[in-house]
Amino acid sequence: MKQSRFFVIFALLAVAQILLNNYLNLSQWVVVTLLPAMIMCIPQRINSVLTMLIAFGVSLLVDFLSTGVMGLTAVALVPVALLRNPLLHLVFGTEIFERQENISIGRHGILKIALVQALALLVYLIIYIIADGAGTRPVWFNLVRLLLSTIVGTAVSILTFVILSSEDSR
Repeated sequence: MKQSRFFVIFALLAVAQILLNNYLNLSQWVVVTLLPAMIMCIPQRINSVLTMLIAFGVSLLVDFLSTGVMGLTAVALVPVALLRNPLLHLVFGTEIFERQENISIGRHGILKIALVQALALLVYLIIYIIADGAGTRPVWFNLVRLLLSTIVGTAVSILTFVILSSEDSR
């Protein structure tokens, strides 16, 4: 039952991402995305291959239904899904893999959650910004865009994590 609730909330957040892309494009300086946080919140019992397939499907759906270039989100989100377990291992150690537990603020603390979400967001944004600019924008512009998007995106990622993990606390 919890798993089906998780995926309903996951689907609603994907719709929220589509709406963000279509109606809340802040500026060319800031990329607001929920997707890396959503991928990092997928339960540990789901393997990496299935996680990458979910990331690919969701990102193509977001690109198709929003103003994005087809495949741009997929090229940035699939590596996040690929690196999900190494990032979790880097921040949380082997404990969550041995116990097959999901990450939570209560057990791991807000700082570790923010760190893993920021790292996942950085992986996504670096690939997204390089692919989006394709060498047409100056390096300083891309660095400022990366910095601003990381600051805004980390806060949004924490909020996304709280929404997706609220089902685990019940």
